[in-house]
Amino acid sequence: MRGRDAPVQRKGIAVLARTPPAVLDIRTLPLDVVCGMFDRLGNVAFYVKSAELRYICGNETMYALCGVDNADEFVGKGAEDFFSPLSRRGDDAADALVLRTGKASAESMILTLRLRGEPVWLARRRWPWLDESQNCVGVIGLATTLDPPEKQRQAHVRLAMAIEHIGTCFREPYDVTGLAVTGLARKTGISVAQLERDFTSLMGLTPRAYIAKVRLETAMELLRGGEAIVEIAQACGYSDQSAFTRRFRRATGMSPSQYRRSKAA
Repeated sequence: MRGRDAPVQRKGIAVLARTPPAVLDIRTLPLDVVCGMFDRLGNVAFYVKSAELRYICGNETMYALCGVDNADEFVGKGAEDFFSPLSRRGDDAADALVLRTGKASAESMILTLRLRGEPVWLARRRWPWLDESQNCVGVIGLATTLDPPEKQRQAHVRLAMAIEHIGTCFREPYDVTGLAVTGLARKTGISVAQLERDFTSLMGLTPRAYIAKVRLETAMELLRGGEAIVEIAQACGYSDQSAFTRRFRRATGMSPSQYRRSKAA
């Protein structure tokens, strides 16, 4: 543990120790604690943006991704200070969507063009940063940096296309041509076997398991709101509420209604 990190790490351990497991949520921890925690993961960039899409904090991997050395060169800046216009527009649009809807984003995989340094592949997720009244006041972002050998770059391009398609079509039933594994393979121009290998190698999941993951995560976010469970089941591509309940219980150990009550409590 580096000397300057020690106070933050000790503070983080103390905060976690005092927090009951039932209410533990990364969004309730002090930002300096969270940054210190993510500094231990060398390939994970963490940041928080304000409602004006200005950086409030970030960890060391985020600094390196942006080509800066410290918080003084990072805090208060925006994506336009570190990324190309093309990458910046996509970044700001995704953050603005989270701000507007108050919902977490789907996982995405994109080649990011930097103003300082070579392009880099990132696997990204975003969550709303909520105040005590549950109002969305900013965006929490995680980006896992991927540095593949040249021979893997084509696989990343194919996987990015498949993930983007799943993100727009996951509400469709599995047997719809566009979302079936055969349809995904056809859309990316490869065989079903190659698509399976790409997903398993790079994501650690089969295509069907990844689709199920996206559906489940979306359902968990929607269950925090007031929509009827049958409507959530339909919105997430399940054939009926019974099928949704069975899959949800198998994955979480709780029924959707039990999960909703646990979050409300």
